[in-house]
Amino acid sequence: MKKILTKIIDTKSVFIFDFDGVIINSMYIKGITFADIFNTEQKLKKKIINYHLINGSQKRVDKIKYIFSKILNYKININEKIINKKLNEFKKIYKKNSKDINLIDGVDYFIKCLFKNKSKIYIVSAAPKYEINYYLRKYRLHSCIKEIYDSKIDKLDAMKKILTNNNFQNEKCIYFGDSISDWDLCNKVKVDFCAVLTNKKSKLNKKKSFIKIYDFL
Repeated sequence: MKKILTKIIDTKSVFIFDFDGVIINSMYIKGITFADIFNTEQKLKKKIINYHLINGSQKRVDKIKYIFSKILNYKININEKIINKKLNEFKKIYKKNSKDINLIDGVDYFIKCLFKNKSKIYIVSAAPKYEINYYLRKYRLHSCIKEIYDSKIDKLDAMKKILTNNNFQNEKCIYFGDSISDWDLCNKVKVDFCAVLTNKKSKLNKKKSFIKIYDFL
């Protein structure tokens, strides 16, 4: 394990993880899935994928609305019925596309080390809980996680809830994320941030003032 991760284990007691791009290597496949649910030309599909990679932490509903209005320039009212149809399409296509998704290297060992160390482990993600639970059970990590906050709650509200409900000291907490918005989130709640650099489009590698890793080995 990296020395920086060993140091984090020694100094922190609360570990909060994003999911896509941090625990599983799903970011690009989800981008392809977003492109697949829109019947459009290849040039626009590339824009959809890039938009998803840059804005990985946004909720799926918000991404669909943005793609319709800003990338495809639809002028119709994007109502709940249309959104739900696209969400169902995404679910079906992603299930087919996700067969090759694996864990980020070393994350399972790292999480199990945290659990053995009696650290508190949370997931705060824009992904739906059924997806998160599927992979946690597949890789036998579900028993290590204290609580999951998914797309049903805003990430900022989830972080505040974790901190206030448990009376955690902010300096004892750290969040592992893969996007600029994750970094912004940590600044708002005054929690240390560790960037997991699995997504080149995130531009986190160009930023300073936080820890950066490419994997958990």
